Amino acid sequence: MDGDLLVKAFVALAPVVLLLVVFDRLDAFNLISAQEILILLGAGGAIAGLSFVANLRVMDGFPIGFSAFTRYISPIIEETLKAAPIVYLFARNRVGFKVDAAIAGFAVG
Repeated sequence: MDGDLLVKAFVALAPVVLLLVVFDRLDAFNLISAQEILILLGAGGAIAGLSFVANLRVMDGFPIGFSAFTRYISPIIEETLKAAPIVYLFARNRVGFKVDAAIAGFAVG
């Protein structure tokens, strides 16, 4: 791996991880544990890979160009897939407060 790519990845992920840590520290009831946050981070990474593959397959079926597809269709697919773990947490009654939803959303996103 190129060192420049690692620096760019760190710079891109640092604000999100920092805000995730701040939200976790603000959560007084700790309904979402550190283990669940790590699982949600892993799920978000897996969903990113899955959405990449799904978008490649779906793009072949649309008669629009790459630019229009990435602007209008691709976000719908990706955000729908990222919403699935959050909907699951709501269905299992694991999200009790707004800060819990923010923590879960940042972890998956």
